[in-house]
Amino acid sequence: QRAGTAVLRLANAEVVPFHFPGLTETLARYRDEVKSLLNQRRDAALERNRQLDEGVFTALSDPREPTRPPARADIAPALNFAPLDNALTEWRRSAERYETAFARLDRTPAGAELNRLLRRVERALGDSAGLPRRPWYQHLLYAPGFYTGYGVKTLPGIREAIEQGYWAEAEREAARVATSLGKAARLVDSAAALLEGAPGQ
Repeated sequence: QRAGTAVLRLANAEVVPFHFPGLTETLARYRDEVKSLLNQRRDAALERNRQLDEGVFTALSDPREPTRPPARADIAPALNFAPLDNALTEWRRSAERYETAFARLDRTPAGAELNRLLRRVERALGDSAGLPRRPWYQHLLYAPGFYTGYGVKTLPGIREAIEQGYWAEAEREAARVATSLGKAARLVDSAAALLEGAPGQ
């Protein structure tokens, strides 16, 4: 029912009813989650290595059935999330500009060019190269998890690289998301410019 209502709303609207500030807050939360995940991985690795250095695993091993201690953990380095942070700031400005311009209109404009720009925003959040090891999934914000079946992963390229300890890949994926988000922001700016020049402003 929810999907059907959304399709009808999109099909019948004079202007595609996207609410960009809502996506801004969602993206900020996803960004904070992957940063937190990186810190959690680093803290867990440091704790394992501390326990190895202090002989905790050896002390807990049953002498009748001895077990080998785990390998030392790879410590997560500091990753460069600056491009993603900057792209999110750009997106926030563009989203606010569009919402302000739309709110100032006396009447809803009807324009094929405006809708064409708005429809391209979602497409800009994908990449034809697809996700690592899954080129058929091209959206960079959402995808089924590689190990979770249909369970969704947000910022999947970044998140799954961190989970697997592929640090260089995580940084590359963050830059890819930033590039796509910048493209989407420029489309929203173009849509805002159309509204700012529309009658009734």
